[in-house]
Amino acid sequence: MAQIFNLIRVATATTGTGTISLGAPVSGFKNFNGVLSGSRVSYGIRDGANSEYGIGTYAAAGPTLNRGPLVSTNGDAAINLSGDAEVFVTAGAEQFYTGSTRASAVQNFTNPVTGNVSALASNGYEHVFLMQANATIFFEANVNSFVPTTNEYLAVIIQDGTGGRVPTFQDAFGNPLTELNTFPTWASRPANGIDFVSIVQSTYGQSGPMTDRYIMGTHLFSGTAPNS
Repeated sequence: MAQIFNLIRVATATTGTGTISLGAPVSGFKNFNGVLSGSRVSYGIRDGANSEYGIGTYAAAGPTLNRGPLVSTNGDAAINLSGDAEVFVTAGAEQFYTGSTRASAVQNFTNPVTGNVSALASNGYEHVFLMQANATIFFEANVNSFVPTTNEYLAVIIQDGTGGRVPTFQDAFGNPLTELNTFPTWASRPANGIDFVSIVQSTYGQSGPMTDRYIMGTHLFSGTAPNS
């Protein structure tokens, strides 16, 4: 998940569409000094009439920001920097749930479907599901020859205005995640209910076939999502 930091806005003399060299803070703002090197940061760029929002990786050496544009005035690709731009930390719409307004990162399950979660994003990412029907959710097991692999996922399950939608969690081999399927009682979840669940998966593959697998699901939180 991308991190957000307050009051960071700096100048950059970088030109082009590549990695940004971060300059001095804009008057009245702070620089990136408090950000841990290697952090994934939710950023924005303003360069005259052009702008960009994305998820970047901050490096203290430089310092620099490796861009990962999501939305921009250049067809959602990286904008071509002029050498006189400002870079700032900002939250993107996909990081919020606002009732009737939902970001494109939310997967709308309008019918009973099967989704392969790890196909949506990488290990360590959050996955948001607006449950509009019962659904099966798969967490893919990544198996590399002779290489131990551990994947961690955070799934946010949001009930629609009806509630009682039942997600069935399975691994890529169809094995149920019993901890998540039986707790909480999904059928009794209220309208606009929100649940956070964590899945930790360790695998070991040998020449392709699965030789050892451990997968655990934990229910973290139940509450009510804002509705507007």
